[in-house]
Amino acid sequence: MEIQKISDYNYRIITKNASHSIMNLLQTELLKNEYVEFAGYNQPHPLEKYMEMIVKTKVKTPKEVINESIDKLILKFNKLEN
Repeated sequence: MEIQKISDYNYRIITKNASHSIMNLLQTELLKNEYVEFAGYNQPHPLEKYMEMIVKTKVKTPKEVINESIDKLILKFNKLEN
């Protein structure tokens, strides 16, 4: 994973070998966060093995809201196991 800081509240994240399922889950969870202004991902080309996600926030940094969203997803998956 590569994180590119575009500005204090705008990051580009490049992931290798990520699936649409994982990226869509993360995007959906990010968009539920009140501090997220924009979250979107794309795969530049179907034959490429990486995806890009842009996260733009207000007040909190993208790193903070991404970590919060991942923690929430982990809790949801743990509930499914039980």
